[in-house]
Amino acid sequence: MSLKKNSGFIFYFFLVFLNLWAAWFNNENLNLVSKPLLLPTLAAIVLVLGKINKLQYIFIIALIFSFLGDVLLLFVKVDGNY
Repeated sequence: MSLKKNSGFIFYFFLVFLNLWAAWFNNENLNLVSKPLLLPTLAAIVLVLGKINKLQYIFIIALIFSFLGDVLLLFVKVDGNY
């Protein structure tokens, strides 16, 4: 793998670690920053890895909808009856 591809994976796993750390220590500000960056970074890695076939295209569309769901659910207040 080239440095460009390796740096994408390194950045993605750094974001994963950052998000897990934010969740473990209840750091809401860090969670609001790191969580929305996870799926676009993964989509960018898929795009950089090479030619896009039909399966990868569907995967990227799924990542986009998952990203939208994550971002919209970040601001939902959860009460005891949820």
